[in-house]
Amino acid sequence: MAAAVVASAAALVEAVAATAAWQDAGGAMAQAARLRTRAAELGEQNRRAHRAAAEALAARSDPELGARLDRAAALPLEIAETAADAASLAAHVASCVEPDLRPDAVAAACLAHGAAAAAAHLVAVNLAVGPRDPRLATVEGALARARDAAADAVARRA
Repeated sequence: MAAAVVASAAALVEAVAATAAWQDAGGAMAQAARLRTRAAELGEQNRRAHRAAAEALAARSDPELGARLDRAAALPLEIAETAADAASLAAHVASCVEPDLRPDAVAAACLAHGAAAAAAHLVAVNLAVGPRDPRLATVEGALARARDAAADAVARRA
């Protein structure tokens, strides 16, 4: 579900940019559309990977268990990174659009930050991820980027 929230945040950024008079709004719209599409694709891949990992765990004798668990951890990491990109784009858009459009861009940044946090949690609780797994540092970096972008967007709301 985190990917669906990222897709929603990106769609909101796309809508804000579409109604903005800002000269580079077209580029922001295109980037938001790419992020929306990417998030939707990741969501579907994540659902399939989670199902495959759950089935492998239930079977208890699946030789692909490790690979399936790794894939189930890799996709939420990609979702977190995509969420951080969406939050950064939303914060940028918030800094460039007219004041009456800014609240929606801020909301998009906050949504993307929440999605990054949810995806980071999914990585952390995955059975294939141990306490020294480098994916934890990577996902924490994505979460920090999303958090900083959302905080920047909120600071610009006035």
